[in-house]
Amino acid sequence: VLDRGMRPVPAGVAGELYIGGVQLARGYLNRPSLTAERFVPDPFSGEGGGRLYRTGDAACLRAGGEVRYLGRLDHQVKVRGLRIEPGEIELALASHPAVQEATVLVREYGPSDQRLVAYLVPDQKHAPVVRQPFRPEEGGPLTESSFYESPNGTPEQHDAGAQQQWHSAEALIADVRRHLRERLPEYMVPSAFVPLARLPLTPNGKLDRRALPAPGEYETAAGTQFVGPRDALELRLTQIWKEVLGVHIVGVRDNFFERGGHSLLAVRLLARVQRATGVALPLSVLFQNPTVEHLAAHVRRQPGLAPRHESSPLVEIQRGDGGPALFFVHPSGGNVICYAELAQHLGTDRHFYGLQARGLDGVGPVLTTVEEMATSYVEAVRAAQPRGPYLLGGWSMGGLVAFEMARQLQALGQEVSLLALVDTIAPASAHRLAEPDELSLMSNFALDMGLSWEHLRLSRDELLGMSPDRLLAHVLELATAAGVVPPELEPSQIERLYHVFKTNVRAMLDYEPRPLHGRITFFRAEERAQGRGETQGDWNDFALEGVELLDVPGDHFTMVRAPHVKALAESLARCLEDATSCV
Repeated sequence: VLDRGMRPVPAGVAGELYIGGVQLARGYLNRPSLTAERFVPDPFSGEGGGRLYRTGDAACLRAGGEVRYLGRLDHQVKVRGLRIEPGEIELALASHPAVQEATVLVREYGPSDQRLVAYLVPDQKHAPVVRQPFRPEEGGPLTESSFYESPNGTPEQHDAGAQQQWHSAEALIADVRRHLRERLPEYMVPSAFVPLARLPLTPNGKLDRRALPAPGEYETAAGTQFVGPRDALELRLTQIWKEVLGVHIVGVRDNFFERGGHSLLAVRLLARVQRATGVALPLSVLFQNPTVEHLAAHVRRQPGLAPRHESSPLVEIQRGDGGPALFFVHPSGGNVICYAELAQHLGTDRHFYGLQARGLDGVGPVLTTVEEMATSYVEAVRAAQPRGPYLLGGWSMGGLVAFEMARQLQALGQEVSLLALVDTIAPASAHRLAEPDELSLMSNFALDMGLSWEHLRLSRDELLGMSPDRLLAHVLELATAAGVVPPELEPSQIERLYHVFKTNVRAMLDYEPRPLHGRITFFRAEERAQGRGETQGDWNDFALEGVELLDVPGDHFTMVRAPHVKALAESLARCLEDATSCV
């Protein structure tokens, strides 16, 4: 087993398999050029005229002298005009000590858009939790499975522990990617890496290429922790990236070129960015700022940013293929970025719109009552969809506003076929709440932004010793360090966000609704968050056709974030299907 320079490789290191000795044939019959290519001089025979046969097989020697076959080296493909031997990439992959098996193929992402995808089987000594290909026993196409296989072979549902172990798979991919870049030109480094528990085989033991899954739900930037969009600009950019790259999930710290981007796609991406923001960017900017986070920061600094004016509160979070759109109202914080993960898990069967609080961007007044918000949002919803039936929902305070929107739409003679309240406190329960102090407001503001109780760190006594301004600055420091807000967020911007939050909390506590002539679907968090009581409360008093109660993993704050958001999305998807089956 030899390397490219025909030097023997150590045991366990991949190379090309050569055959020599007295049993070797003299060449191919009447094919001198192929004979010259495959039957090469033997530098080890010690005799003139000795020959070795280049098999084109990748292999490695085991410590006991066995030869382990790794695949072919001579299956040539063409990617963006460049001829590539996937076997060479597989050989480089197999030389990584943590890779037990690997195969590489080309996948079509669109017309004239082919990309290399690598499938890895980690060595059991290094094995993280990896995706397990699943083929139904009755045959049929491969399906995406939510199950993972641990090193001991026990399947386990994708929960917080499995997600944490998946990050170790991302760390492996990052190391493998670096390993390849040290050995191969950049155009031969695959765009995506998919770890598998094992490579799928046909009944006769050969690799079943058709059963290899497309990079999908868990295709994220290797070696980086997933961070979703944190403001409207990052949300717009991640939407553009997903459409241009043809992927399902994009984090703000994913590298465009590591996700499969190349120069032609970069031109398309920047054209879309210019249409969305009004800012024209040269190609060099993308090379210098290859992540959504950095590109968004660059766009914010440009004087050519589209002029600010009061616009519709409607934010298109995910574009759908058809069917009635889903409209979700902002929580107390006023922002709809919290719904980005939910929209991704729901898929593209329908449009997903968020209704963002007016005044959040510093343009226009902040609305002070639930009734005012509902009236404004109904107008925006009807501009996008003039007639019902409507699909409405909201998390936390957003459910309260959605409830009032449903009432107002009914008064206009419109049908609301789904009203989904996600852990929304009932109005009667809200009236029994004590007026929150500044510390309680600030703590819930931080949690609403995406910080956890662990992020807050300081004790109540320490926090009570801070002035309101210092307390707000402390929250901004924590939020920036945790990556839940863009690094460029100014103190004046966080002050505006906090003002919207306080105004919304006041509006929620003052709201006195009348009953709805309809049904409520209530998604209740299975765990009680610190400082929060029961949320379902007395909703039965406000829904004349009753309340359907559905429990969702997590607490009030974590139920809309990974890993629990997946269960929420699955439950919501079933309700949407029921609500629209007769539409």
